[in-house]
Amino acid sequence: MQDGSTLAICDYPLRIVRLNPKAASVLTLCLEEHTPEQLSQATNMPLKRIEALCDQLRWKGLLEAGPPLPPLVWPSVSIVIPGYNRAKELERCLRSLFVLDYPAECLEIIIVDDASNDETSMMLQHVQQQATAYGMTVHTLHHEKQQGAGISRNTGTKVAQYDLVAYIDSDCVASPGWLRELVPAFQDTKIGAIGGMIRAFDRKALLGRYEDVRSSLYMGAYSQQVRLKGPLMYLPTANLIVRRIIWQELAGFVPMTFGEDVDFCRRLLLSGASIMYVASGVVYHDYRTKLEDILRIHIAYASTEAALLNRHSAERRTLLLPPEQAIFAAVLIGGVWGIMWLSIQSLITR
Repeated sequence: MQDGSTLAICDYPLRIVRLNPKAASVLTLCLEEHTPEQLSQATNMPLKRIEALCDQLRWKGLLEAGPPLPPLVWPSVSIVIPGYNRAKELERCLRSLFVLDYPAECLEIIIVDDASNDETSMMLQHVQQQATAYGMTVHTLHHEKQQGAGISRNTGTKVAQYDLVAYIDSDCVASPGWLRELVPAFQDTKIGAIGGMIRAFDRKALLGRYEDVRSSLYMGAYSQQVRLKGPLMYLPTANLIVRRIIWQELAGFVPMTFGEDVDFCRRLLLSGASIMYVASGVVYHDYRTKLEDILRIHIAYASTEAALLNRHSAERRTLLLPPEQAIFAAVLIGGVWGIMWLSIQSLITR
């Protein structure tokens, strides 16, 4: 351009970004992998200036940072799992945790049985013996009455021994690299919580493949910072690691049936801490693959909007559908209305 600036296209969300010459030169060099030190030498810019430019480019969605170096000593992590009447799913989840690529002596697993009345209790007794063989420490807590997933996470976090608390749902399966790929980012002391990618466990069914990349739990293919106003505003607790001191400062999760993760993330951001989404550390979620089950859960998610708006009134917003979805919605509504109108006309003419 005439003023020496360069235009760059960011694909998520799609937009054009204007860059000054120095930022453009750094971005061009990053077409190949470079360390900040190498970029500093190539551009004759101070290292701190390079680091600041890379951060700006990263948060604009134009540059993806490589994974942080592993810590010299892996920090200990408490894994909290709430569960209600999901004995088979919970057992499957636990077995995935037993084979994590993470030092077993640095882990403890806390299961909160939210007043299950299925075979959960018997299953946990059996699995407890297997956990010992893997060198894993497993604690089981029981609620006398069902209190919901948010309160169950609070119950587990209260007894957690370690500074990092990882949340995973009972109907999820952790990939072997789950914690190893997420925990190193906590070397940045400004970060209060980190979430990883959530994919579908069953991608053979059509609805499973749809939920894999269209579910509200899928946060995208790019690592990015969660912001109060931006394309990514919260992370789901099915794959979330939180500093325990932050959880204490926020007094944990609120007693909501759904949406407690949205509320928690917003309060965490308002406290001044950062939340980072890392597009790795995968957890596989066992989505419902029957249409009626999917509709039921999405209606439940939608019903939490009012409760969230009451707690965070500044978040009121207008829904704008992209053109394709808007056309589809218009055709669908028009088709339903047409069927209803024909039915009414048929009744009238009888």
